[in-house]
Amino acid sequence: DVLIFGNELTGLPGAWLERSPQQSLRIPIRSCVRSYNLANSAAIVMAQAFSTAGCWDALGADTP
Repeated sequence: DVLIFGNELTGLPGAWLERSPQQSLRIPIRSCVRSYNLANSAAIVMAQAFSTAGCWDALGADTP
């Protein structure tokens, strides 16, 4: 599996998103926040991926 993140201002190029729309996602964001930085976006996605895959349980860690 591969995760590709776009930049804070424009995200990924439209052509990339059009190629695989079913495999693209957006992180919900409140209107008062302009953007999340890349590190925060990666942390959100990785935490969700770990949770979905049951990795927190395998590590003996509590879900964040």
